[in-house]
Amino acid sequence: MKRRSVVCLINIGLGLFVAYMFLLYIRERNISTTQYNIACNIVNIDMRHSSRRHPTVEVIYRNRKYTTNITNGERLQIGYNTTTFYYDELLDRVFCRNSGIERGLYVAILLFVLSFLFWSNSIMKIRSVVCLINIGLLAILLYALFSYNHRKTIVNREKEITNFSVLEINCSSGYRGGSNLLIEFNAKQYYVGITTSQCKSFTPKKIRLFYDKECDKVFEQHDVTVRYVVWYFILYLCSCVWLFAVVNNKKCSELNARNEK
Repeated sequence: MKRRSVVCLINIGLGLFVAYMFLLYIRERNISTTQYNIACNIVNIDMRHSSRRHPTVEVIYRNRKYTTNITNGERLQIGYNTTTFYYDELLDRVFCRNSGIERGLYVAILLFVLSFLFWSNSIMKIRSVVCLINIGLLAILLYALFSYNHRKTIVNREKEITNFSVLEINCSSGYRGGSNLLIEFNAKQYYVGITTSQCKSFTPKKIRLFYDKECDKVFEQHDVTVRYVVWYFILYLCSCVWLFAVVNNKKCSELNARNEK
């Protein structure tokens, strides 16, 4: 009975956490697309980063101090700022543009789903985990494939945009890339991912940008690559082999148990 109560509390706690993260995601998305950046003063910047710690800044807005996470690619300086932060009046919080709240939401959802495995026995847990990984990778593969085809169609049929202005250039030399541009297009600001080489020797005339009307996003031509689809396809095949091995191992165990009887 105690175990069930603990598992139930874990499920409820993670469910509430997912709901909170989803609320933050919806709020940040709506505010960043309907409101302008706030004018605030940056008083402290802490760029220390680890697996459990994110870079943070302290800002003064409306005579109050707020602490918010930032990304590694942000180039901020102490002083007056009008291009980086937004204010959520409902939750009374300041958040950074391109905060990456989506990644946190995905992790929270994954933990919430995995928490239900506590209700099953150890053998079922392994099979359930492998099945969830297999289904998750299939979903990611399909999303990457549809996204690639969608953007490839835009590049082939639409004209590149030219009436944009570059507001900031953020270069990152990390192994995951992360270099991006902050541009203004149709009176709105967009983040556009670019390669590290493009960032280091940036020339506006060599950057080909396209606008996705359905998703309201701007992307660079080099971002339309099939390598992500191939990578996720390989991962999905590996998960299928893993799933087959788990299922086959169970059948062998059941067969050996019958022979012993």
